[in-house]
Amino acid sequence: KISADKSVAGGAHSTSITYHDPCYLARVQNVTAAPRALLSRVAGPKEIVEMPRHGRQTSCCGAGGGRMWFDDTVDKRVGQSRVAEALATSARTLAVSCPFCLTMTTDGVAARSGDMAVRDIAEILADALPPERQSQHA
Repeated sequence: KISADKSVAGGAHSTSITYHDPCYLARVQNVTAAPRALLSRVAGPKEIVEMPRHGRQTSCCGAGGGRMWFDDTVDKRVGQSRVAEALATSARTLAVSCPFCLTMTTDGVAARSGDMAVRDIAEILADALPPERQSQHA
């Protein structure tokens, strides 16, 4: 429905995006195309930059198995290789669709002093809505 919604501004997100597939969404539910279709609609297909490990071959953000609650220093966390992959794409935005991934990747990018925004895919979509529709969801 969203991709066909004419009120969603195509090209509203004017910078490049790389998308992190959450483990459960990609591997268990096999949902990999829909988030990319949405991001392509909002940013344009040329603005989507894939990481080497994506789709069902995604890499864990580091929160899986309760590791999010471990008291590891940020540079020792499991998901640091994932953040390194994201930063290596040179995309301006890392899009995620899991609250745990959002926390882990935000911390990881900050720990590396990376120049990349980390945003939930829903935030990116909300920004693409016309102002009158944005106020309905505030």
